[in-house]
Amino acid sequence: MPRIRKKPFEAMQRQHRMLHLSAALERLQAMSDALSTEDSPVLVLKQPGEFPSYDDIAFSYRGNVFSVKLYERDAEGGSPLSDKEILSLQEYARIHRLVPCCFPIDADTHQPLEEGWNLLSLETGDPIDPAKYPPAPDAVLSEWELQFFRVRCAVEWLLKERRGEIQNICTLPGAIPQIFFTDGEGNRAWALVRDADSPEPPELDLREVLKEYPALQDCDGYLGEARIDPPADQRGYLRTDFLKMTGSFSGLRRIYLSPGTLAITTKEEKELLDTFPPELPEEQLEEEVSGKGCLVFFIGALAALLAACSMLS
Repeated sequence: MPRIRKKPFEAMQRQHRMLHLSAALERLQAMSDALSTEDSPVLVLKQPGEFPSYDDIAFSYRGNVFSVKLYERDAEGGSPLSDKEILSLQEYARIHRLVPCCFPIDADTHQPLEEGWNLLSLETGDPIDPAKYPPAPDAVLSEWELQFFRVRCAVEWLLKERRGEIQNICTLPGAIPQIFFTDGEGNRAWALVRDADSPEPPELDLREVLKEYPALQDCDGYLGEARIDPPADQRGYLRTDFLKMTGSFSGLRRIYLSPGTLAITTKEEKELLDTFPPELPEEQLEEEVSGKGCLVFFIGALAALLAACSMLS
């Protein structure tokens, strides 16, 4: 049985916390902008408010992915970062070959404690400078990074086709669902994103999922499959080639109708299943945010999604 996300819209709660940590986000943005070059770009793979919640930010540089946990430290040196959280992040980093870091912030001023990157290793406690960290040019993308790419393909499709407003996403392999969004008729919806090239896709027992996770019963459900094109040189999916990767996504198709969506007949229900989400109203289209911003740490969840999606265009 896959792992189920228990709180569909809990990202909004985490986003409020991030608003108090704006100084940290601005510092990381400035350091990333200064470090990033055309040959060695800094790529943001996870923004505040997204899931999994082991870390707050993750970014890739020269084949390494730095997984960063932001936390506040008081005058006595204490912090709410528990040993359990540290161990969870270390294990998560080990599985997906990440560099686990922490970013300490003054609990009173909300300012970073040190100059520069202000990153400390969660394994040794030593300072980490991504610019001086040994590059890993042959590092292969982890399953989390591949799932990140698939989910971003789905998010990009939702935004470009104007089929929904993103509430939050999750890129953790095995988690359900990957996306929560509001469709063009104002209905809350969820979406599952699968690997189209998986030789044996995992069985999806929708009844069991809905029984295990009752919150999904009140939202329409969609399913989509993303395909990642193999690299031309057959070297495998290298982290340093991430921007060269291409993929395809045919759209989200409805697999579940919530009881409160419409008072419909059985015939109408069959017609509504296997369809795309309703489009957003015209007045909302003019408010859509656009632009390139994949290297910027946005505070707003929607802005963050748009920025990350622009990497795939």
